Amino acid sequence: GDEFKPVSSSAIISEIQSAAGSRGLGRERNLGLTDRALLESERVIEDAKAGQADEGRVQEQLDRLLPMVMSRHEHMLSLLSSHLSLEEVVDIGERMIGTGLIGGKAVGMLLARAILKRSDPRYVRLLEAHDNFFLGR
Repeated sequence: GDEFKPVSSSAIISEIQSAAGSRGLGRERNLGLTDRALLESERVIEDAKAGQADEGRVQEQLDRLLPMVMSRHEHMLSLLSSHLSLEEVVDIGERMIGTGLIGGKAVGMLLARAILKRSDPRYVRLLEAHDNFFLGR
């Protein structure tokens, strides 16, 4: 209406930030390998939503991006590939500070959240949107 009420709940702020996103904003001309892969992943996601990219292309891009952002261990890559979408990994990449892999505890937390959300739809409602930023190592 005519009233402005500031949002003070961190859970709601996280949801707003996640929904607003920052895809493609503020990127410099001299992009590193990971930033270029994130941009290409965004294009693949857009193409898939428009029906112009098949699941194979999406999976190929996910398999390319995971070892740049999350892990290089075969078993972990298999788990991540099975439980995270390309869009989720791009969202994680957008919340990275620096480049390199995010830490193992963060990867475990993100994987656990993804498994819970896919195992039972009620977890989608119960779990707050994560508001984490990740340091590349």
